[in-house]
Amino acid sequence: MVWVGKAANNAAKLAALDPRYPTYITADVYSRLNETSKLGGDPKRNMWTDLGTSDMGYQIYGSTFWWSV
Repeated sequence: MVWVGKAANNAAKLAALDPRYPTYITADVYSRLNETSKLGGDPKRNMWTDLGTSDMGYQIYGSTFWWSV
């Protein structure tokens, strides 16, 4: 058995969520995002959908927004 830490464990669980949202983050990460990482489009709107609490016990946000460079 191998334990690589809580972050890797949570990342694996987030990766296994429903693929309708290609990007998932926890509420802890969401609360630390700056405005340009939360709001996008014209007019500005929240790029993240609050998906409630997951089976892991964490509040989860999902996004379908894509950024181009």
